[in-house]
Amino acid sequence: MIPLASACSFGPIRLLDRIWENSRPESTKGASWSLSHFLRSDVHYHRFQFSKSLLAAVARGDLSVVRWLLERFSGCTTDVAVVEEDARCGRREILEFLLEYESQEDDSVDERNVIVWGGDGVDERNVIVWGGDDMANAIEAGHGEMVRWLYESTPDAERNLSAVMGLAVRQGDMSLIQWLMNTVYTVERDLPPPSMNDAAAGGHMEILQWIFEHNFGGDCSYALEGAAKNGRADMVTWLVENGITKGAREAVQVACGEGHLSVVRWLLGRKLVQYPHFAMGCAIREGHLDVVNLTW
Repeated sequence: MIPLASACSFGPIRLLDRIWENSRPESTKGASWSLSHFLRSDVHYHRFQFSKSLLAAVARGDLSVVRWLLERFSGCTTDVAVVEEDARCGRREILEFLLEYESQEDDSVDERNVIVWGGDGVDERNVIVWGGDDMANAIEAGHGEMVRWLYESTPDAERNLSAVMGLAVRQGDMSLIQWLMNTVYTVERDLPPPSMNDAAAGGHMEILQWIFEHNFGGDCSYALEGAAKNGRADMVTWLVENGITKGAREAVQVACGEGHLSVVRWLLGRKLVQYPHFAMGCAIREGHLDVVNLTW
């Protein structure tokens, strides 16, 4: 019999029912050895399979399997990776179900599924762990609305917020950036501000200019390099004309490697870098002969 977690990644409910039924202690007597026999006889394996199975169900996006697991297991705690993965996948219906599950009364636990370990019934409800990188994962995957929902629905969760602004800027989600500034940043005042580095890396000109105009004080050391890597001659021009020239050497090098001839020509024409032969190797390795001729 395959492990429950493996079945949750592909199998129908009837397969899960069969595994669960065959894991009853009275059903395993005299049967050939199987790891699944420990599902309801060993507390550690029971909880391990709960975490693995729930993560598999979430990755698959199967709400029916998530519901099935929570109806049968008790006394378990989810790994934070469950909500992190679901946030990445953007399946809000599963998160809403988990939140609703938490709000139910304790007496809603099905007594038929209470497991007894050494005479003590484990009848407490399963605990859903929120937070971690759930918001960061949602932003990186482009699920801006889910970010707001997570923060407002689970305000007491311990989560990593240090990367959320940078990810929002790289995504170019202006409404999310402003929401973070007006909501999250009024409470978490030590978080890093929006940076021109992230705006340039994401290729978002309007956000880059907005950050510059508001003087948030974020780092801009890699903005020119990021713009050059993306081949954004317009952004490179704007940065230099506004006095942001740090990283010019790296900008020429990365532009040569990416084959962005117009960017290389413009930067060299401004005499921001002396002796550009150092970047020739990048162009040669990538086969950009037009850039090689320019830097020769």
